[in-house]
Amino acid sequence: MANKDRVWRLAKSATRVIIAYTAITISHFILRRTRLASKAQRRYAVSAGRGGSEGAAPIRRVPTIAFRGPKGNKRAYVKGTSLDVWEIVEAYKYMGPERMRKESDLSEDEIAVAISYYKKHPAEIEERIEDNRRPEEEWRKLYPDVFAAR
Repeated sequence: MANKDRVWRLAKSATRVIIAYTAITISHFILRRTRLASKAQRRYAVSAGRGGSEGAAPIRRVPTIAFRGPKGNKRAYVKGTSLDVWEIVEAYKYMGPERMRKESDLSEDEIAVAISYYKKHPAEIEERIEDNRRPEEEWRKLYPDVFAAR
């Protein structure tokens, strides 16, 4: 009986340790999020001109390039959009800069980032554009199951 009591006390003690550790971890996480949130709010207030140091330059959100797709076939895209770089470049070539700015939802920065990436990696982007321009017959040969469902 003494053995069972001892095991029971150890189990209760271990449970208390786990609960205490969990509480400390959660409170640390909440405190960290609060600190990060208040830091972000201060940064936003400075960039919006609502406090902070005088003459501080506003913080701008600048689009960047990221990659998506399977491991051997990554595609560059502009963060903040759903478009791959090749799609933006193809539209830019077809529409021209003025029409692209007027008729698309892309900002000038997003277009500029895509064009900049294209200038550094033209072969990669041209290859994607050419892949997209395949005739329908070729697509039917490559993916017969997709076209059979029609």
